Amino acid sequence: MLTAEDPPAKRIIFFIYSMSGGGAERVTSHMASYWASKGHSITLITYTSADNNRYELPDNVRTCSLDIDYPSSGVLSAIANNFKRITTVRSKLKELQPHVVISMMATANILTALACIGLGIKTIGCERNYPGDDDTPSGWKLLRKRAYRLLNHVVAQTDQGKSWLEENTNAQHCVSIPNPIILPLPSFQPHLSPSHYAGQNIVLGVGRLTDQKQFSHLIHAFSKIAIDHPQWKLIILGDGEQRQQLQALVESLSCSEQIELPGRAGNIADWLKIAEIFVLSSRTEGFPNALIEAMAHNTAVISYDCKTGPNEIIEHGVNGLLVSPNDEAKLTSDLNTLIKNEPQRVAFSREAEKIKNKLDINTIMKSWDALVSR
Repeated sequence: MLTAEDPPAKRIIFFIYSMSGGGAERVTSHMASYWASKGHSITLITYTSADNNRYELPDNVRTCSLDIDYPSSGVLSAIANNFKRITTVRSKLKELQPHVVISMMATANILTALACIGLGIKTIGCERNYPGDDDTPSGWKLLRKRAYRLLNHVVAQTDQGKSWLEENTNAQHCVSIPNPIILPLPSFQPHLSPSHYAGQNIVLGVGRLTDQKQFSHLIHAFSKIAIDHPQWKLIILGDGEQRQQLQALVESLSCSEQIELPGRAGNIADWLKIAEIFVLSSRTEGFPNALIEAMAHNTAVISYDCKTGPNEIIEHGVNGLLVSPNDEAKLTSDLNTLIKNEPQRVAFSREAEKIKNKLDINTIMKSWDALVSR
């Protein structure tokens, strides 16, 4: 419920492509639930069918699927479909009359900016990856540069992301707000039990099996030292288009006994509790939720110092290790050192746990309250 210190109740809409799973979706569910608990009127609108929604939301968060993920057969078809999307979003916003619309990721941000022209609704667009190196199609990138000036605020997750937006778009006001962390982590299907690995030492990687996550680097690094550490296993949780490619790599390195890709797990907390080391090998990130979740579970961490997030989370040599981007040899060396040095792992894990206070949702949402009320 709202207290005297809370801002007045508002009608807030979240607009996101889907709630099918991922960092942006998880943060959206946390923010929506938090504000609903404070007495705000919250509606979550998705671009795609509600059939894809994986996150449970409280009953006082309304959901609405626009089902506007139309297939396009060419440029003219794409233009026509986007016009239909904009008019559909605009019609829904006129119906709901929100005080604020918060959109998640570039496509939703652009549609929101264009749909809200002349409606007098405060608009906040959120970038969830590092915008300087994402997979947004070129046409949408051009629209982002132009359309972001129509948004009242654009939120990046890191200072580096904020700087990029200020230098490369026409956004009028950019701010940096990191993701909050909510414990215990939500659990959903599929549920993969880690009990099979009881008593073994685990190096853990978590994320979509895509080129961005560069799990091939982690597999190569671990394979080079696996023979020296027969009691250790590398487990990579996730699914994606590189599954077959990564599985073939594991087999080609003759490491199937020590490297496993069991699939996507909805019970990440259970795995973090048994992991000794967590490794982030990504090419880019926005603000790596998997990294902060590992640290919050007292896990020693190693991460590429990629754009963006890791060097704003890890203090090298204090609560984890940072490795120069894509330096696979150094990743191998540091992983080997940390495997052999249990006191160092314990020291890192104790310091890493402090991330829970820094990114507590009550702390992070004060920044959001200020932005919404501005």
